Amino acid sequence: MMMTLLRLINQTKRKKAIAVRLQRKFAGKRKAASLAMLTGTLGRKKGRNMMKMEKTTHHQDLISDLPESLILAIISFLSMEDATRFGFASKRFLSACISIPVLDFDFLSFKKTCSKRFDSDQLRSFFIDFVSKSLQLRSSNDTCCFQRLSYVGPGSASLVYKIVEFSLRNKIKVLNINGDGQFYNRFPTTIFSAEHMMRLKFERFGLNLKNLKLVLSCPLIEDVIITGCSGFKTITLCGVKLKHVVLDSCWNLLNINIGPQVSLESFSYSPRSEKLQEVSKISFNLDSFKLLKFLELKNTKITDEWFQEHVSQLNLIETLKLHNCENLKNICMVTDSLKTLVLENCIGLERIYIMARNLESFLFDILGKEDHCKNLNISSSKYLKNLILRGASVTDKWIEDHLSTFLYLEHLELNGCNLLKNVEICAGKLTSLELLICTNLSKVETEAPNLVSFIYNGNLLPSPPVLISSSRLHAKLLLNTPSHITESYRRLFRDFMVSFDQCEGLHLNISIKVLIYPENERKNMIPPLYDLKHLKVEVKWNRTNSIVQLVEGLLWLVPNPETISIILHDCDLKVKSLNLKFHYKRAGKKENALCCTSYPIKCWRHFLVEVEMDNFEDSSARSSVQNFLMENADCLTNVIFNTH
Repeated sequence: MMMTLLRLINQTKRKKAIAVRLQRKFAGKRKAASLAMLTGTLGRKKGRNMMKMEKTTHHQDLISDLPESLILAIISFLSMEDATRFGFASKRFLSACISIPVLDFDFLSFKKTCSKRFDSDQLRSFFIDFVSKSLQLRSSNDTCCFQRLSYVGPGSASLVYKIVEFSLRNKIKVLNINGDGQFYNRFPTTIFSAEHMMRLKFERFGLNLKNLKLVLSCPLIEDVIITGCSGFKTITLCGVKLKHVVLDSCWNLLNINIGPQVSLESFSYSPRSEKLQEVSKISFNLDSFKLLKFLELKNTKITDEWFQEHVSQLNLIETLKLHNCENLKNICMVTDSLKTLVLENCIGLERIYIMARNLESFLFDILGKEDHCKNLNISSSKYLKNLILRGASVTDKWIEDHLSTFLYLEHLELNGCNLLKNVEICAGKLTSLELLICTNLSKVETEAPNLVSFIYNGNLLPSPPVLISSSRLHAKLLLNTPSHITESYRRLFRDFMVSFDQCEGLHLNISIKVLIYPENERKNMIPPLYDLKHLKVEVKWNRTNSIVQLVEGLLWLVPNPETISIILHDCDLKVKSLNLKFHYKRAGKKENALCCTSYPIKCWRHFLVEVEMDNFEDSSARSSVQNFLMENADCLTNVIFNTH
């Protein structure tokens, strides 16, 4: 009895001590009272009062008590449609909703929130009405300073007029409008001289301008993007703060005048059609382009003289992109500022001489016109990191001479370079290499200890490629296959695969006939990919193919895989992905004496204990693969099916 009493006293003391410590640790009477009540040291009446207070607190509208700045932050993450719904929950929310400084109206986003029972015409009408009423709701808000207004949706002359008028009245700084390809006779042209405008983007507009001239003279304008617009033949760009200009696919645009007070940093121009009959004239003083860092010209008939007089004089140019400039024959540039050079489909080029020691990226693409431009010199670009040559007439010696100077090269792509025969690459920093459709290529030797990505597209090489690379290498092979597969071809394929044994992952895109080795041929060959752990194959599939034969062939190629992924493309253009995951354990059971007798390493049959099969939805394929594995694996005890 005495022992029981002492035990109760000690328990009470411990409860009181715990309550005191919790009260000190957690500030606030309600928390301390709740914790004390749990330990049994608080009276029942007082405890009930505290619980009532907790229930009252839980029923309060905590969102309404948030500060205005936090409510605005929440609304900023919502679309315009959701923000409007949120605003109508209370007057305070509505006040915050109409005060957000950014108005983005997107028809695609609007359609996602609407019921599917409405047709496209109804949705267009609803959206136009929604935008119109949203602007009307905010027109009486004199306290808010709107920063940006964006409209991407159905064309409506009256709505576009309201949007521009709203922008002028509220001094919006950034205006983005997509005109949906319609012609607008009634348009407030004062927007092109608005004193508050800083960024203007017009897409797919037809404008009715006097004398077919567009004059953009906003004093604070910095960025101008005009795409797919018409209604003017001449555009004049003024404004001392103008920095970035994009003129893309503007109908009938013939003249571009850039004011002398302008100091552009970025300029991009592309006429409407590749077959433009009249040569677009870009008239500017060099003073307007003396700070230019980015220049892009597409489908423009520029000559060697124009290039030499204008482009070669840009001392601060960092990025130069020329697309489909067919009249250009010679490019000669000496500059320390150029970092990126793109020459794409300039099929008239005969000579390229670039002396730019800080050049980091060079892309040359005349794929399909391989006989052009046999004089290419970029050897002075010792800091080059990214080199892409498509259809270039470069030789084995060119590769040897240039790559030895590119000590910082990280990515190399050779595509359609049909003069290449024996490629030898030694690059310490190279991480990515692509050899694509170089039809005369017969030998590849690569010493790149940091190489982690290798892509090859073409025929099997007469001699296997030599790859000295990182153990983290992932290779992708897209191999052409003859119509008739012979034993000699399978031997050549097996020898080719040996080069990728040390890869971390291998992706094969090849005919399924190559992957299914007959048993009599397998007996006379050693599997090529003993150390490969992750294999992915992509094949065309039809009903005559056997999934078991394919799996058996893959498990011969890769005797100890961790994962095998099989992507099947059927005749109906449907794609199915099957995945196998293998788990191994050193088993103590008797090994199959007839298996692996002449191989240096035992195969999956001796150590496989569990297999996971994903997406084998066809019951026949699933059961046939399961039966094959169970019959051939000595230690297999568990097969797991996963369906997604």
